[in-house]
Amino acid sequence: MAKPMKKIWKIKENKPIDFSSNMPGLITQIAVNRGFDTVKKFNDFFINSTANMHDPFLMKDMEKAVKRILQAKNQGEKVLIYGDYDVDGVTSTVIISKLLSFLNISHIYYHPHRQNDGYGFHLAGVELAKTEECSLIITVDVGISAIGTVAAANHARIDVIITDHHKVSGPIPNAVAVIDPQQTDCNYPYKNLAGAGVALKIVDAYMRYTSTVPGNKCDDFLVIAALGTVVDVAPLTGENRIITKLGLDAMNQNPSPGIKALCEVAGIDKKINAGHLGFQLGPRLNAVGRLEMAKEATELLLSNDPEICKRAAQSLDATNKHRKEIQKKISEEALNQAKYMDGTVLVVSGEGWHRGIIGLAASYLQEQFYKPTIVISTCNGKGHGSCRSIPGFDIFSALQKHGQFFLGYGGHKQAAGLSIKTVDIPYFAKKINEYARDILSTEDLTPKLNIDLAIPDLNELTIETIEEFEMLQPFGYGNPGPVITIKNCHLQSAPQIIGKDHLKFRVNDSKGNITTCIGWCMAGRIAELGEYGLNIAFKPTINEWNLNKTVQLIIQDFKSYR
Repeated sequence: MAKPMKKIWKIKENKPIDFSSNMPGLITQIAVNRGFDTVKKFNDFFINSTANMHDPFLMKDMEKAVKRILQAKNQGEKVLIYGDYDVDGVTSTVIISKLLSFLNISHIYYHPHRQNDGYGFHLAGVELAKTEECSLIITVDVGISAIGTVAAANHARIDVIITDHHKVSGPIPNAVAVIDPQQTDCNYPYKNLAGAGVALKIVDAYMRYTSTVPGNKCDDFLVIAALGTVVDVAPLTGENRIITKLGLDAMNQNPSPGIKALCEVAGIDKKINAGHLGFQLGPRLNAVGRLEMAKEATELLLSNDPEICKRAAQSLDATNKHRKEIQKKISEEALNQAKYMDGTVLVVSGEGWHRGIIGLAASYLQEQFYKPTIVISTCNGKGHGSCRSIPGFDIFSALQKHGQFFLGYGGHKQAAGLSIKTVDIPYFAKKINEYARDILSTEDLTPKLNIDLAIPDLNELTIETIEEFEMLQPFGYGNPGPVITIKNCHLQSAPQIIGKDHLKFRVNDSKGNITTCIGWCMAGRIAELGEYGLNIAFKPTINEWNLNKTVQLIIQDFKSYR
């Protein structure tokens, strides 16, 4: 494991609050410090309603898509939904499937196999549509670069509606409708929707266009869209925040048999939050798409039979355990390569590494070294790579600059995929490192800790105050849990190592208030805690034991001084 890195603290200054708020003071200050500093921005953040979402018809080609779906309904056509193999693709597939079922449109769905087929809208989908006599294909979370596949569908007289959310890197496919807010000529105001969010907008558009009200089915769509949005690590801002908040509310009020079964195998027996989606439900749903066929996850989320869902959830849980074993092996092998590299971009490769796991290994290395990382699985002279980046380095743009090396590539600023000839990997690694050295500074390559608020003493953090922080939920990428700092603390007792890797210590502030601190995976920094003063940065939480509640600080970083 890499040595724990010190972070650059970015402490937000308290902005003036120029309006009255009925929210508690600390919450208001945190929200204002995060940029919600006008009445409209503040209210938009805290008032989560579908009424605050944008008109779906602002999205390019949306009306064309709705009309074509309506045509399929009126003419009794059969539709193929072609979805990516990750959770965003699965949830997008589920949303469109639920819509078509509500409309009594005959349909089937298909996910490519990650290992055998790779990412993208492939000809296999067109062949299946021909075999099954489908006259319309709707892609979800995939397809924006599928020029050839769409052309093949057109030649077979099969219409295609592309729905995607990935960046556009070339010409647009000649489809009946191409819905992707990332298109340069798409005027949709919010560009950060996940694939599931785009699918949800199609549902919204159809209901508006036909004045159809699906009753309580609206909650079904929001629940699945929230799951896809969080697990795809879309920023929980704007519409994504509304989707996630409303979806979680509906999920907790009336969870589907599939969600119930997943929560049971994951050991979730309390209110479901975004963290549960991202770190417990999501990995189990993703595991089958990584190792086997994503169809099993789709079937679970579509089923209303508790027994079927229970068996499916147990199967997903077993697959996820197997995924962890494979991930550990690949990550260790990749780490052994990376720790001897001094480049700005880590490029590691291994023969036969499982293509469904390399993205997780890339994330692991990126977290350990805080460098853009590319992990490549090679086989028969060809490599398939997964990229994870850091703020300040747009990995998708970096791949664009080196497009001559690739058989194919695509993705986002922070995550991307590529295919490359094995023989070209060393030269590509050399060139992308030269490119990155010109762009990234030492500061760029040092992790940052964004701190929302500095408080004078620990008296500010009561049980009631910390419970009120729930108003800022859902927490996740783009809307993290609040991080607070306090200066001039001292150790109240000797620090302890708990478990293998964690720190536990108690501090008192300048007024003598004493609080327990936990530093996850910080055991390697115990020597930094001496008879010195401490500035600590933390997330405030409540520890409940034997029905007693106490304030506990989850340390994000600390700085000692004499």
